[in-house]
Amino acid sequence: MEFEGAVDRLAFLPIRDASIELISPGAETGFAADFLREKGEAIHHIAFEVEDLDAIFEELTSRGVVFLMTPAAFLYGRPLRCSCVP
Repeated sequence: MEFEGAVDRLAFLPIRDASIELISPGAETGFAADFLREKGEAIHHIAFEVEDLDAIFEELTSRGVVFLMTPAAFLYGRPLRCSCVP
């Protein structure tokens, strides 16, 4: 997945043990712009922090969960790893 230039503005709003991520598209195409055009302003994803992403990925895959990608580095100026379920 290509993210460079896809996001213009990004904000994390902390709320107790969670945070809300607000994304503003930075281009006419890309994951954020495509979603906004197709679905309008809406929830794009919900994320959960886990201790061992690779172990959870393997367990859920073995139970039939289909992911859009294998666990990968995902950077917004800080190191994060993620995987996505459609």
